[in-house]
Amino acid sequence: NDAFTVNQDDPLTLEVKVYNPDASSRTMFDAPRVKAVHLQYRRHGDRQWLFAQTTSDDGTVNIDFAAEGIEDAYGFAEVPWDLSQLEQSTYEIRIQTECTQEGPPEYQTHLSTTVAGVIDRDPPGVYGLPNPQRHLIPGQELRIEFTEDISCDKPYRFTAAIKVAGIVDSFDLDDLDLMCSRNTIGIQLREDEI
Repeated sequence: NDAFTVNQDDPLTLEVKVYNPDASSRTMFDAPRVKAVHLQYRRHGDRQWLFAQTTSDDGTVNIDFAAEGIEDAYGFAEVPWDLSQLEQSTYEIRIQTECTQEGPPEYQTHLSTTVAGVIDRDPPGVYGLPNPQRHLIPGQELRIEFTEDISCDKPYRFTAAIKVAGIVDSFDLDDLDLMCSRNTIGIQLREDEI
């Protein structure tokens, strides 16, 4: 499962938040060995990690959660990741802590585990034609398939209505039974509504 999803309803930034486990003693900015805490990303399958960027008064800069004034009083640092130049795809992100040269080399950089997510700004489209196309009778299912999985979490984030020839009013969610699974919505007109 993806840990983050960006779609057409989302802005071109993603708020990324990290926690300073040493927050009760000092901020990341005040930690003597911490030089920077960067967000890195790569497209799924790529080998090279890139530095994620944000927009500031200085223009576009690499995200640094340890910069002065970023971390709040509870140890959380949140920065908007600029996604405007990223293509639709699956991505992996991680946090890279860069430390000073003091100490052994293996302690000069720390990497978090990776988190996967998807940027998909295209809405799902209807695949084919709804079935059946004509002569839908109460209790019979109307099936609509989409080009990709849709959000089937309740309460539904979509609406549905059926217009029946010869009847002035249309039937909405209160009059219909819905079944949503993966890339398909099934709709039945309740028999007691006719």
